[in-house]
Amino acid sequence: MDISRKAGLAGILIAASLVMMQAPSALAVAPGTQSASALGPHSIWWASSVWNNRIPGDTIRYLFLIYNEDPMNATMTLKSLTLQTPWANYTATGFPTTLCPSCRYAWAQFLTIPTTQQVANVTFYTRLTGNYGSGAALCADTSSVCEDVTPVTIAANSTSIQNSLNTYSNVYLPVGIAIPAIIAVVLLVLYIRKPSTSMKPSTSP
Repeated sequence: MDISRKAGLAGILIAASLVMMQAPSALAVAPGTQSASALGPHSIWWASSVWNNRIPGDTIRYLFLIYNEDPMNATMTLKSLTLQTPWANYTATGFPTTLCPSCRYAWAQFLTIPTTQQVANVTFYTRLTGNYGSGAALCADTSSVCEDVTPVTIAANSTSIQNSLNTYSNVYLPVGIAIPAIIAVVLLVLYIRKPSTSMKPSTSP
């Protein structure tokens, strides 16, 4: 191997060392979903989901779906729907409303996470009231209130983290570059000084 190829190897080693020092990019937070159901003579099924990044200052989309799966094909009456978050309470409008058999009701709410919110696990509480076509209350076994509990993890702002990493990198940049460079140079010198396996030692007659 000639000197130019050995020098190229040293450059690759330096570049690889620098790449390994880069901070990994922030991963997008996938929307969390959960569902629940109430069974008995009548049946109702609901599901909740949270979309978009859960970081302070961002706006997330909360979606709540209600399905009328009453086997008696009774029209369902929804009386109230509320959402409680650590920052504010929200109430769906247009109630009471009816939900036909095998039909779905959807409610979406956009929620802005306060910039003062710390990284933590918080909880959303959704409460639904209403009646089946027979007059029986929805979720009669829980005081006629269907409650959905949605855990939400508030994540750190990736921009702030990246700014901190950039500051840290700027402070320690000379050391960070010097160490991998020194290692690569030492490896190159050792490689150059290594005797070639294709050369045979000369022997005296």
